[in-house]
Amino acid sequence: MIAVSLSFLFGLIFGSFANVVILRLKSKKKGILLGHSECPKCKTRLRWWELVPVISWLFLRGKCAHCQKSISLQYPLVEIALGILWGLAAIYFPVDLSSTWQDWLRLSLVFTSLFSLLVLTVYDLKYLEIPDQVSLPTIILLVLFLPLNLFASWQSALLGAAIPLLFFGGQIVLSQGRFMGGGDLRLGVLMGLLLGWQQILLALFLAYVCGAVWSIPLLLSKRKSLHSLLPFGPFLALGTMISLFWGEQILNWYLGLLGY
Repeated sequence: MIAVSLSFLFGLIFGSFANVVILRLKSKKKGILLGHSECPKCKTRLRWWELVPVISWLFLRGKCAHCQKSISLQYPLVEIALGILWGLAAIYFPVDLSSTWQDWLRLSLVFTSLFSLLVLTVYDLKYLEIPDQVSLPTIILLVLFLPLNLFASWQSALLGAAIPLLFFGGQIVLSQGRFMGGGDLRLGVLMGLLLGWQQILLALFLAYVCGAVWSIPLLLSKRKSLHSLLPFGPFLALGTMISLFWGEQILNWYLGLLGY
């Protein structure tokens, strides 16, 4: 329970950093990892007590203490979301003082992957883009540790990466980039490396189901048309998260229905 609480707390802190990454990626501001935080409206440098995750937003009632302009609800929501995700990671990938370094490394990679998936989700929702500055470093990190078989076997991970690479690549070629973008393809590779071939199939299925559930009402209500750009990255990320935490149980349940 202590590990879960600490993971949630650190998730809140790094969730605040995730917001900084999202803001600075779009503004193309130098020093994404460094530099002082500032109000996006008046550019006033924020003091330490204005940077406390969630609490500062509540204390300030969602407004900048300097210019009194509204602070987006995105900030506390991203912080809480990463806190919950890291708390779940501590439950499903538990470690303690007696755990091996491989267990600690596995949890660290899960934390990193969830951070990246959340950043990519919010960025795609806001700007309809999936930035390579986030997806590619995460892919490289997962590739570096493939030989350790921390999740699926390295063979399964490579096959898992190949499936969305070919599937999305085919859609990009056939549609000439209208239905799918290169960012989605690279996110698919990230998913496959993390999940392996069996879980990536589940994640893709869940992503398309969730995407349909979200999109069909918008199309029927004519709020969107077939030609509208809709972000698919959030659904890919959601499918990945579900598969990462509950994929094995879902697959076992499905195979049980089939009598296996």
